[in-house]
Amino acid sequence: MALSVGFGALVALGVGAQLTIGYISTQRTTIDLVRDRAVSTMDTLWGRVRQYLQPAMDQSRFLVERLEDGSIDPASPRELAHSLSIALAGTPQVDQLAFLLPDLTLTGVRRVGQRIESYTTVVDANPRTEAALAAIRQAVDPFWSSVERDPSTGLAALTLRAPVRRDGQLLGALLSTISIIDLSRLLAEMNLAKQERGFLLYGRDFVLAHPANVLGVPPTKGDEPLPRVADFGDPVLTALWDERRSRLVERRGSAEARLVEAPGGQRLVLFQPFQEFGPVPWIVGGQFLVEEFAPEFKRLDQMLYAGLAVLGVAVGVAALLGRRIARPVRRLAEAAERIGRLDLTGLKPLPQSPFREIDSAARAFDRMTTTLRWVETYLPRRLVRQLMRRAEGVGSEEREVTVLFTDIIGFTALSEHRTAGEMAQMLNEHFSLVEACIDAEGGTLDKYIGDSVMAFWNAPDRQPDHAARACRAAVAMARTMEEDCQRRRAKGQAVLRMRIGIHTGPALVGNIGAPGRINYTIVGDTVNAAQRLQALGRRFDDGTSAVIALASAETARQAGDAVPMTTVGLRGLAGREKPIEVFRLA
Repeated sequence: MALSVGFGALVALGVGAQLTIGYISTQRTTIDLVRDRAVSTMDTLWGRVRQYLQPAMDQSRFLVERLEDGSIDPASPRELAHSLSIALAGTPQVDQLAFLLPDLTLTGVRRVGQRIESYTTVVDANPRTEAALAAIRQAVDPFWSSVERDPSTGLAALTLRAPVRRDGQLLGALLSTISIIDLSRLLAEMNLAKQERGFLLYGRDFVLAHPANVLGVPPTKGDEPLPRVADFGDPVLTALWDERRSRLVERRGSAEARLVEAPGGQRLVLFQPFQEFGPVPWIVGGQFLVEEFAPEFKRLDQMLYAGLAVLGVAVGVAALLGRRIARPVRRLAEAAERIGRLDLTGLKPLPQSPFREIDSAARAFDRMTTTLRWVETYLPRRLVRQLMRRAEGVGSEEREVTVLFTDIIGFTALSEHRTAGEMAQMLNEHFSLVEACIDAEGGTLDKYIGDSVMAFWNAPDRQPDHAARACRAAVAMARTMEEDCQRRRAKGQAVLRMRIGIHTGPALVGNIGAPGRINYTIVGDTVNAAQRLQALGRRFDDGTSAVIALASAETARQAGDAVPMTTVGLRGLAGREKPIEVFRLA
């Protein structure tokens, strides 16, 4: 009764109050809607631009780290060109990657059609080059240059310059060149309304990106890399800075909204300057035909009249149906909230409802719950929750990870005289101990391979200390396995011993598989190296240690003092030409 009466009264009060004040605020509300739509379009434009350029920044920082720690030798043109070619293949935004030595020797790679070719040349010493070197010497982080014409292509381009230092000495600079014409193509591909148009200006005088520029609008001056606004041919942009044809509507911070008189009707232009990509501010904006928003006003009037007509019906229906609908809907919502937390413990079937649609939804929900109970049996709940937190979705990307492999020593001999049920129980107990150690350090348990376990860190969540986490997990496994060995000996059971291999390096992380079955996993040489380090543990097996854990030098370097470990020297791994330094965890 309280729900029915209260719901009906609230509907009457809410709808009546809204209808009373709605017409008064119609014009203001519509203007706000128009502005929000324009702001949303502008934010989308700038977000796409950032999304387009950010991979170049991320790639530059990654390569600088590799150059500074010696993973890539800048003094070897062949090795340098090979590493730059691999990096360039993974970033279609970047047209060229090059490394400039202080003696002006330039080694780089660039796209030529569908190919990537390398080159080595000596840059001319001139005031412009000296100014660029001076800026690089003073810089601490990568920085964007002014838009300039790329001599090799003749197109306007933006260059990301990153100083590379070792022990305080400048080794050179990593240069990433991005063609500006692709920004215009990016704007043209956006799904804007027919009468909407986004643009990017370089300062107030030059057109940086424009949907019309995809066709290759030439600069108006021979020495200028970008066309001028006055000569570009867009009457709205031409009139934007003319006070006689442009009127300020609103200013919020650095953002402005202006009404511009132009052929075809009055335009609303919203724009805002940003200074993230070089010394000259970029002005991002969008232009909208004012007449396009007229239907918004008419629709609001129609909503007012329709609201009066349905007010009485809404109150009556709310009172009649509120009580009957509330109970099953509330239970469905509570169950859905628990499903959202993957909390299936104690979740009971939903009761029947007299409403066919609600009852059908409840039965479908029960079937989904049953399915999820089976799904969580085969998928790690922790991994699912991690992926659920990623609102942007999960794609495939190359990322540095730390991989851990385990394997039971002498498993084949153990299984010869035991039944399948006994082996299954033994493996389940063993995997429970291993998984607990991995979970405690935030690792992702990827898969069980027979009697082996594969896990990794730094995906899907970022973990800067991923190497240390993996090493701590290995030490925890050693401690746990030692306790398990003592327990098994006391019961007269077979003792389980284990080898562990840990390696840190780049790997492809993401959804891997066929359309019918996809796994969130990692692939790459880093995985192979970790598995082979585990196999290398056979050489150090004295027959008594509960766990033999080996880590690569890269893992040891990144783990630091997280766990004690000692080097066992250079060791060859199967399938690798060069030996690597191996450490054993204490």
